[in-house]
Amino acid sequence: MGDDNAVRLLLVDDDPAFLSMLESLVGGMPGFTVVGVATDAGAAAELARSLRPDLVVADVLMPRVDGLDAARAIHEELGTPAVILTGNAPADDRNRAQLAGAVGWCSKSDLDCLEEVLRSASAGLSRGG
Repeated sequence: MGDDNAVRLLLVDDDPAFLSMLESLVGGMPGFTVVGVATDAGAAAELARSLRPDLVVADVLMPRVDGLDAARAIHEELGTPAVILTGNAPADDRNRAQLAGAVGWCSKSDLDCLEEVLRSASAGLSRGG
């Protein structure tokens, strides 16, 4: 039974095990639904174009194109904001995240913050319906 009002999420991380855990975690949060997962920036961009998620949740450190650059490209093309996940949180990454259209930030080492960050980010979304 799907929730038509659920916030649609695209998850992006180059670590398949972490991505699977993240999908299970977020999939269990009321009001959110995972519409796609990607392990690299190219796949994330393609999925974002076809699935039109409400939010992208992306890891910073990925090979070739990092999560911030992927989030920025998706935001510039589709207007989709991002929540950024990171193993470390230097101030320059936070600034880059904001420039990339990020509306939230959470440490991968403390995912207890993720639901609150997603709820805060989704409260600011302008969604049709």
